[in-house]
Amino acid sequence: MRKSVKVSGILLAIQLFACNNIIIQKERQFSFSYDVQLPPIIEIGKNIKLWVPLPQSNDYQTISNLTVESTLPVTQHTESTYGNLMAHVSTESPLPSGLHLTVSFNIIRKEQSASPANLTAEELKKYLSPFSYVPRDTRFEDIAKTIIRETNSAVKNGQALYKHILGRMNYDKSGKGWGRGDAIYACDIGKGNCTDFHSLFNAVARTVNIPSRFLIGFPVPKKESGTIGGYHCWAEFYDPAKGWIPVDISEADKRPEMEEYFFGNLDPNRVMFTLGRDIELVPESSNGPVNFFIYPVLEIDGERSDIYTKSFSFVSVD
Repeated sequence: MRKSVKVSGILLAIQLFACNNIIIQKERQFSFSYDVQLPPIIEIGKNIKLWVPLPQSNDYQTISNLTVESTLPVTQHTESTYGNLMAHVSTESPLPSGLHLTVSFNIIRKEQSASPANLTAEELKKYLSPFSYVPRDTRFEDIAKTIIRETNSAVKNGQALYKHILGRMNYDKSGKGWGRGDAIYACDIGKGNCTDFHSLFNAVARTVNIPSRFLIGFPVPKKESGTIGGYHCWAEFYDPAKGWIPVDISEADKRPEMEEYFFGNLDPNRVMFTLGRDIELVPESSNGPVNFFIYPVLEIDGERSDIYTKSFSFVSVD
């Protein structure tokens, strides 16, 4: 029997507008499904723990009918640093039929621009501090010296950094080392995926005391329905006068005609799941925090495992 948890929401209308002769959908509505399966595990006494991220409503997305269905009881938790929401399953009983968990929800996603915000001293410290794979390093200081001007606003410096990384990096998932959000790798190699682009942005911004943060979710193709191959991430930086300003540098690299747009704007063809890096799982994991949290985290007898299968799909309801 499956257990369910639901969260209510609202529906909004859809509008269109043009940008550089490209039609950008103002708002988008779709349903989303996140499916996880574990194979049969029949050993008695195996301690099995599974964490799965859950989306939340914010200024740019409204989540409704959020349901977590599982063949075992599920609990929901919120971690304290960033407020990320997650589902958790734990058992020491054999799983002769494996485990099946599905997260489903409806979403209205809006086009995003700057979000007004007044950060507290504690928040400023959080978004200026280094974290795993985004350390303090002279490499980032050297970059900052060439493009950042103390007399410029955070917006102008953020735009200079955006253009620098766009010119420096190529979206390229060949070889090894990409995909960890490793700012030093990105700086030295000059290629990677979205995590690497935006980790380098975070690193240089924080080096020059521009608060910045890392956001991750999934891209949602502009079609009626389909499957989604993997995650997508982006970044935001803070300007005291304008608030949080979004950038999607890797998407601009793949779509050069949208370079101007993706500084300060995000299209609605996405859903955000979690914010931040070095995420502490709840209940606490014996292996410490995760680098970023978008795919399931599975532990068997205290050891991380990837024996699960995962799939993601959507249906547009525009």
